[in-house]
Amino acid sequence: MPKESSHISARNTLIDELDKTGAFGNGSDSYIGRLKSSYGYGKQIGRTSLDGKVRWRLDYDSEMEVHYNIEDFTNGKGVNAKKIVIPIDINYDEYKAIIDLWNRR
Repeated sequence: MPKESSHISARNTLIDELDKTGAFGNGSDSYIGRLKSSYGYGKQIGRTSLDGKVRWRLDYDSEMEVHYNIEDFTNGKGVNAKKIVIPIDINYDEYKAIIDLWNRR
C-alpha cells in the first residue's frame, strides 16, 4: 500500500481494511507487544478479533519505519495468511506518543 501522509489517514485505511474482514463486529481484545527490543513491548499496540483470526498492530522498524500490520488467519497461517502493511509518514516520537496514548491509565 502507498505511504499514508498522517496517522489519521492511516487509521482510516486500517478501519476500511478491517471492515472488509468483518472480524471485529462483535468486539476485540488488546494485542500486547511481544518483541522485547520494541518500544511497544508489554504494551497494547493493537487489537485482535475475539476468535483470534485477525489482528492489527502499530509497529516501527528501521527499514519500514512506522506502519500498521494487519494479519488475517481466516484461511490458515503461513502461505494461507493474508498480510497487509500500511506505511505511515510520521516519525518515531509520534509513534511512541500514540502507543503511550493507548496505554494511559
